[in-house]
Amino acid sequence: MEDRRRARGVLLLLCLAIFISGCDKRAHNEAEAKAIARHDEEAKVRLQFRKMLRSPDGMKIMGGVRLLQTLAEHGLLPGFDGKPPRGVSLDPPSVNPEGPYYLTETFYLGFGDPPQRYVYVVAQTYSNGGFQLLKAWRAGDGGKNSEQFVMSPPPPMAVGRPCFVGPANPGAELAQDKWFFGATGGTAEINTNDPATGFSCFRLAVANSPTGQTNRADFRSESFPLNGAGKLFRPLTFSFAYKLPEQVKAGDDIILFFRFFGPKPDDFIDQETVSLGSSSGDSEMARYKTMTLANMSVPRQAVAADIWVTANTFGPWTSGAAQFDDFAVTTTPAWPWQRVYVGGGIGAGIGILVGGIFLWRRKHRTAN
Repeated sequence: MEDRRRARGVLLLLCLAIFISGCDKRAHNEAEAKAIARHDEEAKVRLQFRKMLRSPDGMKIMGGVRLLQTLAEHGLLPGFDGKPPRGVSLDPPSVNPEGPYYLTETFYLGFGDPPQRYVYVVAQTYSNGGFQLLKAWRAGDGGKNSEQFVMSPPPPMAVGRPCFVGPANPGAELAQDKWFFGATGGTAEINTNDPATGFSCFRLAVANSPTGQTNRADFRSESFPLNGAGKLFRPLTFSFAYKLPEQVKAGDDIILFFRFFGPKPDDFIDQETVSLGSSSGDSEMARYKTMTLANMSVPRQAVAADIWVTANTFGPWTSGAAQFDDFAVTTTPAWPWQRVYVGGGIGAGIGILVGGIFLWRRKHRTAN
C-alpha cells in the first residue's frame, strides 16, 4: 500500500512538473507575502493544468504518464527508487500515421541521490490503442546512453495501417484495468515473469480436476464498441499472442471466446470460439505464437464485443499455465473503400461488391 501511495505521488509530481517545469515546493522559510503569491500562482497553474489535461494532447500525455505510474506501482519502472522524481521534462509527442508506431513520447525523469537522468520512450501502436514502454535507458554525461534496459518492444502497426477497435489495456501493461478475473481452485492473474512484449501478460492456471465451477479460471475484457467495424467492406481481424509452457494433456484445451452483443449489455448475439492446446497441437511451447483470425464479419445487429478466456470451464484443462498477451481487434479504415467505390463507376463498384461479399463469408485462421 505504501508503494502505491508513493507511485501515485510520483504521478502527481510528474504531471505538474511536465506542465510547470522547475516549480519547487521545498522552501519553508519564505516570507508570508511570497508564500501567498506562490499559492495564488499555483492555483492558476492547477486551473491551466486541468484544462490542458482535457485537450487531445493532454490526454495523450496522460496516457503515457499513467503507464509510467502503473509500472512504478508494481515495481516495474526501470530506475524508479520509490521516491518522487527530481527534475522532469517531456519531448512533444511525435505522430507518425505510417507507423511503425502511431505516437511516441519521451519522458526524462531524475531518480536517486545524487539524481541520475532516466529516459523513457512510450509508444502507442494505434491512435486509440494502449500505451507501452518502447525503450528506456539511464543517461550518462552529455546525455549519452550509459545503461540500456532490456525489454521486449510493443508490436508494431500492422500492414495497411488498420484502425484499432479494442480491447482496452490489450497487453495488461495497466495491470488489471478494464479486465475481469475469476478463479475457483485455479489462478487468473497478471504475470510479469514472461510477457510476449512489454512488462506484463495475462496468465491462467488450473492443476486440479474435475471440470466445472469448483476448479476453473477465467479472465474477460470489458466490452468495447465496434463503431461499424465488421460490416461490409470493413472486415475485422482478431489477433493475440499465447504460450502454453507446460506439457498439454490429451484432450485439454483453453477455450477463448470472441463474443458479439447488441445494444443492451446482456444482448448476446454470437461468438467465435478458439481452442488452444490439444486442438491446436500446442504443448511445452518455448516461445509465444500469434493467433490471427482475419476477414471476419459480425452479426448485423452487433454493436459491441468482448474477449473471454476460460480454463477448465467448458472443457478439460489441468495442464498448468497458459499465457496471453497483445490482444487486438482491428479493421480497415472506412474512407479508402468508399473512395474507390464512388470513384470507380458502376463496373468497379460491382467488382468491389463481389469481392466484399467474398471477404464477408470467408474467414482465415492462422497461428505462427
